[in-house]
Amino acid sequence: MALLKPARKTTKKQFRISLQESVLEEARNYCRWANIQKIDDFFELAAQYIFKKDKDWKNHNSGKS
Repeated sequence: MALLKPARKTTKKQFRISLQESVLEEARNYCRWANIQKIDDFFELAAQYIFKKDKDWKNHNSGKS
């Protein structure tokens, strides 16, 4: 079962990143397997997953004003 699922439409801001070729290829393969149409959705969903699961980040972020 895929951990990431396609996201609904939202307003997005474009920027440029560089990745190791092997990471990009694996991300593309995952997208095909999980039926994620846009690779940017993959990276957004992966980041959201980390934000949700990382306890240290949650503790750090909860201290923000």
